[in-house]
Amino acid sequence: MSDNIPLPSQGQPDSGRTPAPHAHRNLSASSVVGLVFGVIAVLLSWVPIVNNFAAVLGAIGIVFAIVGVVATRSRGRKRGRGLAIAAAILSIIAIVIVLVTQNSYGKAIDSVSNEVQQSQTELKKADEERSITMKATSNGPASVMYGGIGESHTEDFNGTWEKTMTGKEAGEYPTLSVTSTDYETPDPSGIRLSCEIIVNGKSVSRHDGSGSGANAYCDIPVDWNAGQ
Repeated sequence: MSDNIPLPSQGQPDSGRTPAPHAHRNLSASSVVGLVFGVIAVLLSWVPIVNNFAAVLGAIGIVFAIVGVVATRSRGRKRGRGLAIAAAILSIIAIVIVLVTQNSYGKAIDSVSNEVQQSQTELKKADEERSITMKATSNGPASVMYGGIGESHTEDFNGTWEKTMTGKEAGEYPTLSVTSTDYETPDPSGIRLSCEIIVNGKSVSRHDGSGSGANAYCDIPVDWNAGQ
């Protein structure tokens, strides 16, 4: 009896023992990290201010993507080349979006700022060119004090007093105060006085005073031109 054991053919490969050429290559960590940075960068690239940070993430994503591409080249020891390429594309797109949106947001902010500045300039010009008439009356000796912030003028009068000036001449937030100086009248209760401020032909403030030490104070309300 012969002990003939069949031997494997020399031309047949042992499929159970010979591994595939790339079966044991690990996934590139750089490709994965780059992809994560790229995705986050794209998501944040549309948000104003925050997209500055998105640009940084995009730049980091590109670095990791390049490392991933190199590590996953045809003879490399890592796999995940597609992830590395996707990471690079997303990171570049995020940076482009940041640049475009920053330019757009910047123009919008400049436009609003210019409109506000122009509006303030027009208001200031209108305030400086407006006509302001101040009037005071008294049935005895009195004095007026008028002017804007940081400056004031005083004049004495008896009967009526009036002064017209431009807004620039009147100063910022002009006021008018009338005080009785009739200290010799036998009946102080009979003292009567008033003040009035007229802006562009419209009376915006008027007050009366009476009695001993009578005083009347007028100023221009902040909303004096509301509705005009």
